[in-house]
Amino acid sequence: MKYDIKEEFKNIDKALVLYSIGLAVIFMLAVFGIMLILNSESAPEVKYRRPVYDPVSVEAFEETALARGYTKEIEPYANMVKANLLTDKLLVINYKIRQKNESLWTIKNKFRINLNTIIGANPYLKTYEARPGQELIIINRIGVLHRIRKDETLEQICELYGKKKEEVLIENELYQSMSEDSFLFIPRAEPVDLTPEMKEQFALRKIFGFPFKDKWHRRSSGFGYRSDPFTGEKSFHSGFDLRADYGDKICSVADGVVIFSGEDGAFGNAVKIKHTGGYVTLYGHCEKLLVNEGKKVKRGDVIALVGSTGRSTGPHLHFTVWKKGALVNPKPYLLQ
Repeated sequence: MKYDIKEEFKNIDKALVLYSIGLAVIFMLAVFGIMLILNSESAPEVKYRRPVYDPVSVEAFEETALARGYTKEIEPYANMVKANLLTDKLLVINYKIRQKNESLWTIKNKFRINLNTIIGANPYLKTYEARPGQELIIINRIGVLHRIRKDETLEQICELYGKKKEEVLIENELYQSMSEDSFLFIPRAEPVDLTPEMKEQFALRKIFGFPFKDKWHRRSSGFGYRSDPFTGEKSFHSGFDLRADYGDKICSVADGVVIFSGEDGAFGNAVKIKHTGGYVTLYGHCEKLLVNEGKKVKRGDVIALVGSTGRSTGPHLHFTVWKKGALVNPKPYLLQ
């Protein structure tokens, strides 16, 4: 067999080309990997920061929101709040209630805040009840606004709300000096600046929870005289009727001891619970009772299921409150 030197060089050239290409690919992958490692080590840690609302973005927000129920016509107090906030991390808007079925509860759900936040931004409120045409200040974070009084110090304010000084400093970016009638934002706090009327209702609200855990139930009949649903005649109604569905879970509104569980005339299947402070509560028209007499319960414990037993026109909860043996209106206690 004749040896062909030219053919051999061709084969060598092909091998060198393939070898060179392989080395180039390996080198590029190595460089790419090193760059990834270096970037991952040198990249700064990404931390979430709340947006700072500049005047332009606030104005744009209000322009798009006016048609949905916002208003700039709230009393001068709202303008004072906006002009004297010690933080620029908070959106403050004015909201006008336009519909009859709106309440502080629907509003808090709409803005994903809580009742404390609404009350804490509107210290002139005298009741939890809302009405069409009423105007409210709404802030976009859970917490309250505190209006600084004359000679009031940051230490005194922090002690009032049970907050650490550093937390309030950071939230409000206190690079400027505090002055009378400026407003601090106190995060995740309960309001302390209340009208006498609201202070009384706020205190009652701390006594009891709500008899339903999973969802809000609207009142179908209140405390006092009403037209009897069976006879049409005027008669006294001893409690609150709350609309509900069959099987909805009924909860104890406060810690206590079950003093009755069984059939109770017009109330049908009912539970009575004795609480501290001389209070007794009744839960009537139940489908199923889940506690026995003598059972100790905690606030929020499920005690029965909604039904329509006894003198009832449909599934609902009848809720009655006695204080030291006397019937009282449950309304202030249920304003959660």
